[in-house]
Amino acid sequence: MMQKCYYIILFALLLFQSGFAQDAAITTGTSPLNGCNLTATEDVKLIILNNSSLVIPSGSITVKYTVNGSIPIAEVLTTNLSGGATWNFTFNAKANLSNCGAYTLKTWIEYAADINLINDTLVWSVQNDCTVVPGQVVNDELVCHGNNSNTLNFINSQNGSISNWVFSENNGASWNQITNSTSNHTFNNLITDTKFAVAIDGGFCPNDTSSAATITVQPLPFLGTLYGQDSLCASNPTGVVALSGASGSILDWENSTDNGNTWTTSGNNSTLESFSNLSGTTWFRAIIEDGICPNVYSDTFVVHIVEETNAGILETDTLICQDEVVDLTLGTSIGDVSQWEKSADGITWTTILQSNPVFSYNTGVLTNPTHYRVSVKNGICPAELSNSIIVDVQDNPFGGSVAGTDSVCASAANGVIALNGNSGGVIEWSSSIDQGQNWIIFPSTNTVLNYTNLSQSILYRALINGGACPNIYSDTAEITVIDVSNAGSLFADTSICEGEELTLSQININGAIVSWQSSPDFTNWSNINNTDSTYFINSLSASGHYRVIVKNDICPSDTSNSIFVELLSLPIADAGIDVEITSGESAQLNGSGGQFGIWEPGTTLNDSIIYDPLANPLKTTEYSLFVIGNNGCFAADQMSVIVNDPIPAIEITNLLTPNNDGFNDFWFIKGISFYTNTEVEVYNLYGQQVYVNKDYKNNWNGEYKGKRLPDGTYFYFVKIKDEVIKGDLTILGND
Repeated sequence: MMQKCYYIILFALLLFQSGFAQDAAITTGTSPLNGCNLTATEDVKLIILNNSSLVIPSGSITVKYTVNGSIPIAEVLTTNLSGGATWNFTFNAKANLSNCGAYTLKTWIEYAADINLINDTLVWSVQNDCTVVPGQVVNDELVCHGNNSNTLNFINSQNGSISNWVFSENNGASWNQITNSTSNHTFNNLITDTKFAVAIDGGFCPNDTSSAATITVQPLPFLGTLYGQDSLCASNPTGVVALSGASGSILDWENSTDNGNTWTTSGNNSTLESFSNLSGTTWFRAIIEDGICPNVYSDTFVVHIVEETNAGILETDTLICQDEVVDLTLGTSIGDVSQWEKSADGITWTTILQSNPVFSYNTGVLTNPTHYRVSVKNGICPAELSNSIIVDVQDNPFGGSVAGTDSVCASAANGVIALNGNSGGVIEWSSSIDQGQNWIIFPSTNTVLNYTNLSQSILYRALINGGACPNIYSDTAEITVIDVSNAGSLFADTSICEGEELTLSQININGAIVSWQSSPDFTNWSNINNTDSTYFINSLSASGHYRVIVKNDICPSDTSNSIFVELLSLPIADAGIDVEITSGESAQLNGSGGQFGIWEPGTTLNDSIIYDPLANPLKTTEYSLFVIGNNGCFAADQMSVIVNDPIPAIEITNLLTPNNDGFNDFWFIKGISFYTNTEVEVYNLYGQQVYVNKDYKNNWNGEYKGKRLPDGTYFYFVKIKDEVIKGDLTILGND
């Protein structure tokens, strides 16, 4: 029984190893792949993997494939496949992929022991692109330069797809892309020969380009040049217009007499267009044939018919004064003035040089009779001469001169003026009192004129008959009327104090000041060297009278009124002598003089309008005393209050060490320098006087009769003014 069970278990193990617990898979399809012109016998290749550790026995795996869902092709793997191994499996049955297009290949395996069916199937696509048949672009065309347009079509192409259109302007040597992937393309306004083609994408086959359509551009025609005589005189309006340099043949000529609004053909197809008997301006042009391009017109040639010259009429003869000018004008002429001509005798003519002759001419100043005529020319027509005229010249008249210009005083403004040298008779006299701005006429034809009692300056002139020339005025006589002298007025009598200044002024004078005069007694007068309207007196020495002498031009002089200037004496001011005080003290001022006094500055006085105030200045101050006398004159005097600094307190040193060390070598009394005649006495303990000085200056070094006193205590008496100060003095450093 146990032996039977062993065989059953062994048999089960063998079954398990033979495939019921294994994984077979397809990892990769290696053929067929995308390509160009695939065949009907394409190998189908797979890689099969034993994804387990046990061997898959030969004949256990069936491998299948379909193309685009066809009937499956089934073949068996006829080899053992070890665990973990792969096998490159190739079907014996070939795949037919000869038709262009896309294919779907599906492969799978069938294995009874396969525990994982997910990796048993593999599907992939294969693209078979066939060789491009490039086709062509239609059609070639001849177009006119610039103004052109048409649509090209791409036909007879097989396989591939349109990438874009391309064009070349150098006969295919280089190509430029056009962003267009449709089967047609429209060109516009080409100006040069151009090829158009289509670039084809061949996919897995080589790319290709279609055959090209050539668009040939016919150039614009050369219009050529019209030439001929563009101006003709109306007396012979015949000529020829010629065309040269045109690229096409002439179909006909046209002409227009209304500035190109309407045109008439002539039926002439030669390069020369003849005409005759034109009555007015005429335009000509030629019609030129230009192949595929529209017929064109040449440029336009204009023939102008110039009206025949008519020299016109100059104005009639005229008479002018010598040195006058005349503006001559030519009237009713046809054409332009070529030149003006002049002649002294009307026979021999001279051209008048002008840069731009016109229909009028200014003769300039003429002194002799002169003939004039004009040469006129209208365009190309012959010149003609106008009639001639004469400009006769009469001598200028003379106005003469008026004698009697004078200056007269208003007190005797009478006289006579006379006209001499005039060429014609006197028509009238006239006068002006505003320097010729306005004139008053006197109806007198005499050459002599009397004037009386003039009150203001006046001008006289005579109007002389000029005959053929304009009337002329004589020169002018001026009678200047001088106003009488007026010395004006001085101000009233006045007075000044000694030392004061005074200015005298003269007003309302007429004329110039000859001099000022002064007199001490109003009888005897002396000239003062001054001609100004004011007289400045710097310092008067005595009372006196003053007046002014004035003279206006030729008129007699005039004397002003006189005034009296009285000189007043000054009071005597005395401010007193200078005073010294110590700061903080007062000083009594003592002034005198005049009727009344006042001190300045008054801020440090107890009363500034009394003669003897108390002064309390903080610093040295100068005081002025101003006094006024009974005649109103002022005087002043000054004095100073000198303020000294305060005297410091007396301090007497009680130690003397005359050892030449620079300290206490002399007996020192502080403040003694502010006092004079300070007496000092020094005694020893025995009452003996060892030093005395009536005016001590801090210069005693402790010697008595030329020898140093012994160390010890001494007694001193110091007398300052009325005060006596006592004390003791110690002398050290002599033992």
